[in-house]
Amino acid sequence: MVRRTLSVLSDLIASVAGLMFPQYCIFCGELAETLVCDDCAAKLTSVQHPICPRCGKPLKTGVARSECLHCSSHRWYVDTARALFVYEGEGRDALHRFKYGRRRGLARFFGRELSRQAGDLNRLGALFNWEFGEEPEMVVPMPLHWGKRFLRWFNQSELILKFYAPSLGLPAEPSVLKRTKFTHSQVGLTEPQRFVNVRKAFTVPKRAADRVRGKRILLIDDLVTTGATLNAAARALKDAGAKKVYALSFFTATLK
Repeated sequence: MVRRTLSVLSDLIASVAGLMFPQYCIFCGELAETLVCDDCAAKLTSVQHPICPRCGKPLKTGVARSECLHCSSHRWYVDTARALFVYEGEGRDALHRFKYGRRRGLARFFGRELSRQAGDLNRLGALFNWEFGEEPEMVVPMPLHWGKRFLRWFNQSELILKFYAPSLGLPAEPSVLKRTKFTHSQVGLTEPQRFVNVRKAFTVPKRAADRVRGKRILLIDDLVTTGATLNAAARALKDAGAKKVYALSFFTATLK
């Protein structure tokens, strides 16, 4: 209850501040309600085909039949993953300012772009190529450990989902997945180290198990690099009985 009240109060303060202090694009300085104007948003690099059918990362040549070599080197619990943009240039800068510069207002930009690019379940279906009846039934933001959330003041995936959920039309369930292990940053770690670092980092609380069992779930994250974090989160959901786990991220790092 307290958390919800604080969230409403924060939104109210942000609305009043927006009226008193106009927002400007972080790149070009033009007026921009979402802190990134349309012209600068158009400079983001969209993920282009060919992509891996499983992890959704762009491939340099050819099309993998079922999964790329990167996917085949791990046991994957994510059924299908997709991303909208490549993590580079202005996109990388915007995400860094959002997460580490605490520019909470950029959540509106990321949520708006998700709505524009992915839209509702019909448009998502074209992106994921779901079979009829295989669409997700709920959407879950990637959780942060409470310690990291305290240090950052917010969960970036949860904030982004707040602005994307209305167009998606699925119930948002941030409480069904928890991050219980305080892990070191993945930055600078090798791929094998990343998978070890997030092993058993997530869990589904017992009180939420019934809401997860037998369900098709869409995970929302800001960035996927090796996919280790997504995979660990998906494993926790699958262990709790989830039928399918899909993942949608705003950015993806390219395969090396």
